Parts: sequence; structure tokens; C-alpha cells
Amino acid sequence: MNSTLSLDRVEEVAQWIIRWISAETDIDEGKIDIERSFADYGFDSVEAAMLAGELSERMDNVVLEPSLFWDVKNIKELAEIVVRLQAAA
Repeated sequence: MNSTLSLDRVEEVAQWIIRWISAETDIDEGKIDIERSFADYGFDSVEAAMLAGELSERMDNVVLEPSLFWDVKNIKELAEIVVRLQAAA
């Protein structure tokens, strides 16, 4: 990870993603590992589009394409990308 990224901000975004996944899948937040892939939680294109839209709105309209979810390894990497994009906006 780029050392200029705020670790607190990455953690905040990762926790928001965990809460969202938990609400959508009924998986307990404590069982969601930021190192596991989205596919491990049953994500398909519908969930990816929903999460991309809601996360984009939350991050001051940083545009996230649903296809991004298939390119990132896990929640942690997605949170890092989101923070980086927000910082560049």
C-alpha cells in the first residue's frame, strides 16, 4: 500500500464495506475477513453493482465500476483503491 494513504481511512472504508456485506448477505460482521475474495461471500454482478453504487455515493461520488470487484483481490484492496481514488479527486 502507498504510505501516503491514511490507514485509518482505509480501515473506515473496509469496515463500511463489511457492514454492507453483512446487511446484504446476513453473514455476521465478525465472520467477514477483509483478506477473502468477494466471491467467497457469494457476490455476483447484482451485488457488485449495488455495492459500487452505494460506495460511490458514500465516497463523494467517486465513480466505481462494478467490474472493479472482479479485479480486486479482497475488501482490503478495494478499500485502499477507494481511498486512493478519493484522495485524487
